[in-house]
Amino acid sequence: MGERPTETQWWGVVIILGAFYAFTFVGKMEGIHFHRDRWVGFMIVATLLSSCSALYDKHLLQSRSFDPATVQCWFTIYLAIILTPFWLLWKKGWIGTHKFEWRWVIPGIGLSLLVADFLYFEALTREGALISIISPLRRCAILVSFFGAMAAWKEKNFRPKLLCILVLLTGVVILNIR
Repeated sequence: MGERPTETQWWGVVIILGAFYAFTFVGKMEGIHFHRDRWVGFMIVATLLSSCSALYDKHLLQSRSFDPATVQCWFTIYLAIILTPFWLLWKKGWIGTHKFEWRWVIPGIGLSLLVADFLYFEALTREGALISIISPLRRCAILVSFFGAMAAWKEKNFRPKLLCILVLLTGVVILNIR
């Protein structure tokens, strides 16, 4: 896509990658072996697919001049199509063992995701928007997961994880320096 991050932005990317690498040491403290854990492999595949998706989003929004609302609409339709078989398998009891329990937070989460996706698509339409910058910014969602886990499940190894997150955020701040 012809992106040319500045030297400072490359340092931000390196710092972010270093923070993610540091998480592997914290994981070892909890018994996770990153080279043998299949879920780590799934995370890596998900990250690669997310990068491909982000490049395709940028192509649609900048090169093909699609409207952000159109891209979001199709994304939502495709997501419903992809998730429907899993929902049917769950309803039949073939996967998952938990019964669905309605909570009012569910629509709040859905609306939050829609707003976040819209802002992401809108950011990609901007002249000079760099996937190499926007994508790591999206990874700041780790803060929600971290503080949610800390509150709900009394997260273990809080301090080392917080340090990794602070380093990651430092990298994100450096990314935004031109």
